[in-house]
Amino acid sequence: MIQRLALFLLPALLLAQQTTQNQTVQDRVVATVGDQVILESDVEEILNTLQAQFPSNGQNLQALRQQVLEELINQKLLYLEALKDTSIHVTPQEVEQAMDQQIQQLEQSMGKENFEAQLRQEGLTRQSLKDQYRERVKEQLYIQKLIDQRLRPRVVVTPDEVRRFYEEKKDSLPERPAMVQLQHILIQIKPSPAQVEKARKKAENLYQRLLKGEDFETLAMQYSDDPNTRDLGGDLGYIPLSQIQGPLHDTLANMEPGQISKPIEDEAGFHILKVDEKDGNVVHVRQILIRPVPTKADSAKAKTRAEALYRKLKDGTPFEELARRYSDDPFTRDNGGLVGYVPLNNLPEPLKAVAETLKVGTFSEPVLTEAGYYILKVLDRKPGGKPSFEEVQQDLKVLLEQRKLQAEIDRLTQELRKKYPVEIKEG
Repeated sequence: MIQRLALFLLPALLLAQQTTQNQTVQDRVVATVGDQVILESDVEEILNTLQAQFPSNGQNLQALRQQVLEELINQKLLYLEALKDTSIHVTPQEVEQAMDQQIQQLEQSMGKENFEAQLRQEGLTRQSLKDQYRERVKEQLYIQKLIDQRLRPRVVVTPDEVRRFYEEKKDSLPERPAMVQLQHILIQIKPSPAQVEKARKKAENLYQRLLKGEDFETLAMQYSDDPNTRDLGGDLGYIPLSQIQGPLHDTLANMEPGQISKPIEDEAGFHILKVDEKDGNVVHVRQILIRPVPTKADSAKAKTRAEALYRKLKDGTPFEELARRYSDDPFTRDNGGLVGYVPLNNLPEPLKAVAETLKVGTFSEPVLTEAGYYILKVLDRKPGGKPSFEEVQQDLKVLLEQRKLQAEIDRLTQELRKKYPVEIKEG
């Protein structure tokens, strides 16, 4: 059996469109709940989403369709009850914010490029997608407010219930991976000014070739140093300008479709940009990236810096102090190089091998990786295995709360079936 359908289904609905784009449903009313109608297309949309997400479910298709219909009926019952409650109000601003959040979740789960490609395939923009689901999201917000105000206060889970549940289920709990808490100092291998100038000249040469009419995609596939977009002809997809920082943002904000930028320098190298499309604050952009290539001498210079820091650590200088002053990792530098807890198996080699052998409280010699030279310090370890009660206590409490809340929802919908007329159409 599938789990109870979530109230908020929008993050999955674009996928449903993908699975039904070549299918035509002769739309008809399959059920009425009070003055609300449920269409066959509503059922099929969610049904296809579930089949796409859980292809090996194995449940009888007709039984699954019936379960989807029953859940849609329950949602309509809750919606009608929320509309009659004069204490519940949903503003247009709340609807807009909810849609923005759900589209952001969908984009993160699908990946930006896949999300934008799916929008193009369906002939949609972000705005038209929001317009299509605005009423549905409004309905969901009404339902959620009804649940929060009327049902959630009834849900109480005691510490004893959580403890008993843990004792009953602890043998079936999944094992957690071995974890290590790390600090690090990163010394990047930075190219010399001569190498930067060499990359600048290469980018400028490509720019001149583009001005003379050579194909952008072809040059990107031949020369770009971005492995993620090179084989795509430099295609970065559709990107909101708000997600772009620095000189790239300023350049793209002033470009029109078809225009090609001069080489733009940032920490990654030299970017040549081309705008394919522009829709308000969203641009479809391609790039050719030319990275300055460090030499062996540049690598030796970075190694010398890392070894000097290692000697300072051995002489007693605090790890945090050196990380803040010298680390090239902008995400951890201000926190004294603190990375936090990381699954040991998630660390790339050779960092994993080093972290496995370090004792708690000790640091490593400089370790060469593709990113540069790392000095690791192990602050703590957590062995893998079955989690303790303390580690899963909060998660189990949330699970029990969800189960009790679902029981309250089931109880209320059964009562509402006596209050509002429900008719399932034959066919």
